[in-house]
Order: sequence, then C-alpha cells, then structure tokens
Amino acid sequence: MLALIGPNGAGKSTLMAMCAGTIGATSGSISYGDNISITHGIAYIPEEPTCWEGLTPLEYLTHIGTIYAIQDVKNSVNEIAKKLFITDFLHQDIKTLSKGTRQRVFLAAAILPNPEMLILDEPTDGLDPLQQDAILSFLQELAKTRAVIISTHQLADVTKYFNRVLVMKSGKIMADTTPEELKRHGGGNINIAYRVMMANKGRAA
Repeated sequence: MLALIGPNGAGKSTLMAMCAGTIGATSGSISYGDNISITHGIAYIPEEPTCWEGLTPLEYLTHIGTIYAIQDVKNSVNEIAKKLFITDFLHQDIKTLSKGTRQRVFLAAAILPNPEMLILDEPTDGLDPLQQDAILSFLQELAKTRAVIISTHQLADVTKYFNRVLVMKSGKIMADTTPEELKRHGGGNINIAYRVMMANKGRAA
C-alpha cells in the first residue's frame, strides 16, 4: 500500500487525478500494470467526492452495483456495508450523514466493483481514530491483491500501515522509499525526517 504525503499544494491531488484519468497531464506519461484497465480497473475517490445526495446509501450502492453488473448486488452491498460500518445508515438520505459516514459510503462505492487499483485522496478525513484504524486495516488487507494509493497527512499511519511512501513538494517527487528508510533519515522519527525534507530543496540524503 502506497502513501502519498506532502504539504498542502504539493500536487498530491493533481497527481492522483491524473493517475485516475480525470484530468490530463501536460507532459510525460503514466504507465499501469498489464492487468489494470484504465476504464474499468481503477476506482478513484477525490478529496471532496459528490453523488446524488437525495438517495440513501442503499439506493446509491445498489445503483453502482447495477451499473457494474455485479452478481447478487443485495448481498454484496450488505457485505461491504458491514465492513465499512455503514449498515445502520443505509436507509438515511446521504445528505443527512456526517462527513465521516459519507466518506465510508463513497469508499464502499469505490470498492464494490472490485477494482484492480484504488486511488483514494485522504479517505480517512473526518473519521474518528478507531474508524481510521479500522478502515486502514481493511485497505491494507485489500492491498494484498490490488494496488492501493492513498494520500494522507497522518505520518503515524504511514509507518503503521504502508510499505511504500512517495514524498511530494512543489509538484515534484522528493523521495520514493519505504517508511522504515524515511524514518532512518530522522534518526528513527518519521516526523523529523519529513520536516527536514520539507525544509530542504533537494531529496533526502
């Protein structure tokens, strides 16, 4: 599971949108694995996702399942709802839900079609610590069978859940490394390593 970290304005959201194909790159190219389809294999949740807010999560997820011709949509929706702790909210209008619950509904919609790659822009924003841990543990399990790319500002989560990290600053990749290696540059403290990297113009040593 890959973490994308960096200050606000570093270009994380833009990079993720380009990888998802929602905006075009002005130069360069993006390559995917041989088994990933750009049209059907990638699920993307932007930082501020939207949907038909007059629907209930059950109606919304059932609609998504129907679009992707998922077999046994009802059971699939119920299963993903349990995993993401939204079962109690399935019959409420989405517009009445808290930000954290809405985030989990959008995540359920992204996972439901069983994509080969998940691109998630701050998916745990608005969740309480217990919910964050549960969701990241769930995504960590998913990452065993697919690519999962997540942007986050929570450095503690990077060391706990991720096995690769990209550090961005001013639209450039400052480092492509592991959390353990990044910590090493801060004397075992990832927060120190990150602050040093943001203060420097170049890459980490």
